Amino acid sequence: MLYYFEDTIVTWTLVALAAGTHWMEYASITNGMNHTWLFTLLCVLMLSTIRFYKKADWTAIVGIGVSLGLAVLTRPTEIVWTLIPVLWGISNIKERFTFLLSHWMKCAVAVIISGLIIFIQLGYWKYASGEWIVYSYGDQGFNFLHPAIKRGLIGANIGWWLYTPLMLLAMPGWYLVYKNHRSIFWSTFITTILAIYITLSWSHFESGGGLGQRNLIQIYPLMAFPLASVIYWFNKSSVGKWIWIVLLALNIYYTGWWIHQAHKGGFFQAGQMNRTYFLNVVGRINPDRDLFKLLETNEYFKGTPQSVNTVFQNDFEQDTAYCSTAWPSGGKATCLNGEIQFFGPITLPITSDCTPWIRVEADFLVQSREWDVWKYAQWIVQFYQGEKAIKTNPIRIQRHLPVDQVSTHLFFDVRVPSEPYDRCTMSIWNAGSPQTLLMDNLKVSCFKD
Repeated sequence: MLYYFEDTIVTWTLVALAAGTHWMEYASITNGMNHTWLFTLLCVLMLSTIRFYKKADWTAIVGIGVSLGLAVLTRPTEIVWTLIPVLWGISNIKERFTFLLSHWMKCAVAVIISGLIIFIQLGYWKYASGEWIVYSYGDQGFNFLHPAIKRGLIGANIGWWLYTPLMLLAMPGWYLVYKNHRSIFWSTFITTILAIYITLSWSHFESGGGLGQRNLIQIYPLMAFPLASVIYWFNKSSVGKWIWIVLLALNIYYTGWWIHQAHKGGFFQAGQMNRTYFLNVVGRINPDRDLFKLLETNEYFKGTPQSVNTVFQNDFEQDTAYCSTAWPSGGKATCLNGEIQFFGPITLPITSDCTPWIRVEADFLVQSREWDVWKYAQWIVQFYQGEKAIKTNPIRIQRHLPVDQVSTHLFFDVRVPSEPYDRCTMSIWNAGSPQTLLMDNLKVSCFKD
């Protein structure tokens, strides 16, 4: 970058990429993935390309061949990086063709080096399976006609700009790159756009539960150019410098907040995020753990219930239909475990005047932690018209039980549907978990806002 920007701008850019994006997460904590490895390879490829067009020596050729070969070996889609050495610094197509032709032997060596490195994978496949190419992704693939642009950029689950807003701030910088550094614009811009398009065309790009779009971290050396251009624009005035410092500070806090929540705070739930939950917790110093309910339902009553009317109660003292595990403080409770997976469904006496909310509540206790979130017990309220379920609201119980062997009082609220219904049911499903979950003091109430 020092070939194109002054030292101060480059310094700001490096600080921004390191501390203001989720690159930090994958370089320092979740560092077993290939994204920061590819980040480094792209830096090597770009630096070798610059050297090639300045000196055309063998060091540059080896750098291009090795970095490009390793990148494609790591992720075949990085073949688009070939545009970097082909288009870098181009101003005239004819002149570029003549230049490459005059160094055809060196170009051929770079291709051979890359090919030999890629052959490592092909050779292993042939040795291990008898086939030169083995597709290991099952039914996963690309849908190039319908890329998930909106979900991939601003989706609450792993939207790139939503979790790394610094990259959204950098996007206008492409115009400045075109205006001030046109010789490198086409190679960097086209490669970036293709990388984004390919990533968001993958049919399962949200699987794996990354913190933001981790599959785009490897193009940050390219995004550094528009980012540096934006920083340069801010730094042209004293006011702009302070605006940039404030924006960077906010991005550093925002990035650090998400990294903390992904590992210590717990409010980043990989692969389970939704917009309602996101907007209610993002950036807050101490979010209420009760907001975990929004991961399953977008109905959340924040006020104080009025005109509360209890319509159902069960302390299980007379209940002998379920397991006989005793409540630690004495008395009976019902439970779910590996053998007993369901409680209910029971029909609740919800009448037409029971509006607009109902609250279900009970005391819960887990004997031993269930670590698989998809096996957390689901507490479900459903409204039916005939045999058709017209409304279903669930929450996962273990999200709200932070400590084993300790009774916790839980509740969740459901808005009564406006459309006609003839019955309301409540049930709990242990979701295949073998762990024991105890419940006592079940109560259902109607209340008003």
